[in-house]
Amino acid sequence: CLEFAPVADRSRSRIPVASARFPGVEHQEVARGPREPVARSLEYWARTRGEEPALFEQGSVLSYADWNEYADLLAEGFAGRGLGCGDVIAVRCRNRLEWAVIALAAAKIDAPLLSLDPALPPRALRERLIHGLASAIIVGDTDPAAIMAGLDGLPLRLRASMDMARPGFFDFWDLFPPAAPARFGCSQPSL
Repeated sequence: CLEFAPVADRSRSRIPVASARFPGVEHQEVARGPREPVARSLEYWARTRGEEPALFEQGSVLSYADWNEYADLLAEGFAGRGLGCGDVIAVRCRNRLEWAVIALAAAKIDAPLLSLDPALPPRALRERLIHGLASAIIVGDTDPAAIMAGLDGLPLRLRASMDMARPGFFDFWDLFPPAAPARFGCSQPSL
């Protein structure tokens, strides 16, 4: 009979490294506490690298600690709006710092992320939201009213706009509460 000891996770993945699988041999996983950062996760880098720069966008810089704190705040905001495990969060914006914060906040509540091309016309946007089973959409368009036709009748629990307040859209920046408990991502969101 073969015996396997747990294998230390030295990969870049956030999934514990599996020992070999053989018929009749039970798979052993590396156990870790739910409130303990996983090596190479944002929480880990926030703890070990804190104020070092993590993200850059034109003249803006976000440190590991700030990125983690904003992701905790936004995850709390998502939870406050009824979003949680398995709820697909769609993001329609160009690559920017907020996109990275949204992605990690989604991971902290174990919600898949659906990234959408900002150039999608309303009809194509609607199809992707329906097929992706989106529960929420966050847009970074200058005028989100241009896509309202694509959102009509969809059962979205949250419609938020980053750049411009419009009727039918929640102000993205109001999703951030003044304080939030530390959260630890248990998965990478599906991109």
